[in-house]
Amino acid sequence: MAHLLLVEDERLLRWALRGRLTNAGHTVDEASSLGEADDHLRRRRPDVVIMDVHLPDGSGIDFLAQNRDKLAESNVIVFTADGKIRQQFGSRGRDEGQFQSMTGIAIDGDGTIYVSDAQALAVQLFDSQGNFVRGWGKHEMGGANFSLPSGIAVDSEHRVYVTDELRHQVKVFDVSGKLLANFGGLGDGSGQLSFPTGVAVDDHDRVYVTERSTSRVQVFERTRHE
Repeated sequence: MAHLLLVEDERLLRWALRGRLTNAGHTVDEASSLGEADDHLRRRRPDVVIMDVHLPDGSGIDFLAQNRDKLAESNVIVFTADGKIRQQFGSRGRDEGQFQSMTGIAIDGDGTIYVSDAQALAVQLFDSQGNFVRGWGKHEMGGANFSLPSGIAVDSEHRVYVTDELRHQVKVFDVSGKLLANFGGLGDGSGQLSFPTGVAVDDHDRVYVTERSTSRVQVFERTRHE
């Protein structure tokens, strides 16, 4: 069974959740605040984190972003006690801060939110409150542009990785939108890509890329693609 970290400030709800989880055979650490949750993380990395959004000493979302490296191998469930939407941003459209067909989302250690879109601005950055910061990438020819941006990830040094499914590449940018590198190219050999879709980065900045046509996952070291 799993080791869980339950972070919820409502005592009765926390008690009820803990009872259900322990009855199912799981081990549960409880925290009523982000400070207590941090203490638990220092002692042990959980298999699963169950996190309330609003806590007495801050935002659960910000806490998760700040501890991304510590929680790289943990599954995370975020909820609100009343089921209400606590935060939303964006609207349908093609202008800055709008979305048309979102394909990926990532959050860095500072809480910055990165969104890829197949039809609007290809890459957009928002602060932790959902305010538009900047964006880049058109859907046309050009090294820094895209045919079909499908997935997005960010590493510990704020390099942004975006898969371009129809160009069979992963493009690497800095946070200003400057193209740093790209890697891949159509093929089924080692290091080649065939319709790449998802991308993820682990706490050692290794890059994992999934491919639609081959159903494989390839792992790239940073020195390999820069």
